[in-house]
Amino acid sequence: MKKLTKIALASSVLAMTLSINISAQAQEKRLLTLDDQFAFRQISDPQLSPTGDWIAYTVTNTDLKNDTRDNHIYMTSWDGSQTLQLTNGNDSEYNPRFSPDGKYLAFRSSRESGKQQIWLLNLAGGEAEKISDFAGDVTDFVWSGDSRQLAVIAEEPVPEIPFNGKTPPPIVIDQFHFLEDGVGFIGKSREHLYVLDLATRKADILTPGSFNEYLPAWSTDNKNIAFVSKRGQESDRNNNWDLYAIAAQSGAKARQLTTFIGPDS
Repeated sequence: MKKLTKIALASSVLAMTLSINISAQAQEKRLLTLDDQFAFRQISDPQLSPTGDWIAYTVTNTDLKNDTRDNHIYMTSWDGSQTLQLTNGNDSEYNPRFSPDGKYLAFRSSRESGKQQIWLLNLAGGEAEKISDFAGDVTDFVWSGDSRQLAVIAEEPVPEIPFNGKTPPPIVIDQFHFLEDGVGFIGKSREHLYVLDLATRKADILTPGSFNEYLPAWSTDNKNIAFVSKRGQESDRNNNWDLYAIAAQSGAKARQLTTFIGPDS
């Protein structure tokens, strides 16, 4: 509870500091414009370091000239005396996460490959390194307590049908839940749970199949991973999400933990 309180406080302090800095630049009264609105930077996803000395977070900027938005990672000391910009590439970065031993900061970015992958930054210095190479986008990841592995949710894309440039391939609908606002046609791609070893960079899939897995969480002994999934016949016709757990090793079988009707998380 204390950690959650500190994270909430950190988010408030960062937002207030940014507002004060922007206000200090306005030396005279004038009417607000749309440029002023877009000049505000949005701070999100604050993460407290294991020692409690630093806060990592993302800052979103709007570039009106190029009609783009970028998202980069910063780190501020708890006493507010130092602020460091950790990333500044052409591609945005998301979800900064300290390793439990405090040596690394992992994040998601589409650098190089065009797909969201996991990058690792050694906090002792040096450039960030891409440590995952999934076929689809990484949507979530969580450090194990011993800082040796990552539980990863990554998309398993469906092979594309060749397009001759004249007639696009047909969209085949054979499931009840086939369309989402802001996403479009869902198709057959699925998001699965993997375990990524930090030393070897090898990723093993834990949950192959036709279902999606979300919200991974490690057990305290780093041997099992809990996750949320919606399974059973015609699972896309209901909202019955259940909790599952699986050993963090290839070939393990998932076991269902809850049977309540409705969404569990």
